Amino acid sequence: MPHGEHRYFQDLASAVRITGDFRMLWNRDFNDLSLQACKGKVIEYGLSDAMSVVEHQMAMQSDLGFDFSRVAFQPIFETDGRLHGVEALMRFVGNAVQGSRNQQNSMERAVPRNHVSPETIFFRARESNWIMELDFYCREQILQQSASAQWKNRLFINVCPESLLSPHHSVGRTDGLVDAAGLRKEQIVLEITEETAIQNYELFARTISHYREQGYKIAIDDFGSGYAGLKMLASVQPDYLKIDRYFIQRIHREPVKYVIVESLVNICNKLGIKLIAEGIETGLEFHSILNLGIQYRQGFYFAEPSFELKSLEMDSCFQEESVAEISQNGSLYHF
Repeated sequence: MPHGEHRYFQDLASAVRITGDFRMLWNRDFNDLSLQACKGKVIEYGLSDAMSVVEHQMAMQSDLGFDFSRVAFQPIFETDGRLHGVEALMRFVGNAVQGSRNQQNSMERAVPRNHVSPETIFFRARESNWIMELDFYCREQILQQSASAQWKNRLFINVCPESLLSPHHSVGRTDGLVDAAGLRKEQIVLEITEETAIQNYELFARTISHYREQGYKIAIDDFGSGYAGLKMLASVQPDYLKIDRYFIQRIHREPVKYVIVESLVNICNKLGIKLIAEGIETGLEFHSILNLGIQYRQGFYFAEPSFELKSLEMDSCFQEESVAEISQNGSLYHF
C-alpha cells in the first residue's frame, strides 16, 4: 500500500489529532463505513476521508467527555420465563488512560468504575448539539455487536425523538445498519425515550408510522416519567409500553402505585399493547406484577446487564420461584 494513500480505519483512531471545531453532520462516507463495519469487512479508503470521519467522532467524544463505549444487554422475559428479547444499554467510560490495566479491567464490568452515566452523556449532547450524531453512534455500536453475536431474538434500542425529528435525519440510515447486521427489521424494537418535550406531535407520529411500515416495532420507554405520558401514548400507539421503575419499586407496599399500574394494564389490554414492567428488584415486586397480569418483565431480580449477548440466548429461561417461597421474606400487599 503506497505511503499516505490509504489507512485502515481502526489504526486512525489513535493517530489523528483534532485541530479544529468539527461540529458538522456525519456525511455519506461515515454511513458507508458504518455499513461495512457491520459486515465485518476491512475497509481501505482515502486518508482524507478517513481522517474526516475519525476526527468527527473523536471531536464528539471529546466534547461529551467519554473515551470508550461498550454495549451491555439486559434480558426481558415473558410470563412463562422464556427470553423475549434484550434491551441494549450503552456504557460510557471517561478519564481513562488508553491501554492501562485499570481501563481494561473497568471495561469488563457492566458498570465500569470510571463510567460516565448515559444520562450525563445525553444531557451534554443536547446542550452541545451532538444529539443526532450520538444517537446514531449508539445505534451503530449496538447493531455491530448484535451482528457479531448473530442475535435471533428481539432487540430493544433506545432512540431519541430529537434525532428522528431533525431536518438532517437521513432516511434509511437505520435500515442499512440493520440489513448489514443480518437482522430482520421485525426483530428491532425502537424505544422512544422522551427526555425533552416533543414540539410537533403530528410530524413525530408520521415519522413513527414510517418506521412501523418498514417492519420495526415501537415502544415507549419509562412511561409515567418525564414527558412520556398519555399524549405520547395516544400519538405513538406503541407495540410495547415500558412502565417506569418508579411505579414498580415497592409496588407491593404502596397502594397508589398498584392502582396506577392496574389502570395501565386495563388500558393496554384494550388497546392491544404489550406491557413491560422494568426495574423489578425483589420477589415481592415480581409477584405483584404477576398478580396484575403483566406479560413481560425486566430487572436485576431476573438478570443484570451483560456484555455477553450469546450467553444470554443460551441461558434463555428464568426459573420462577413460587409465591410461597418468595413470601417467606415478607407478605404481599392485598387490596
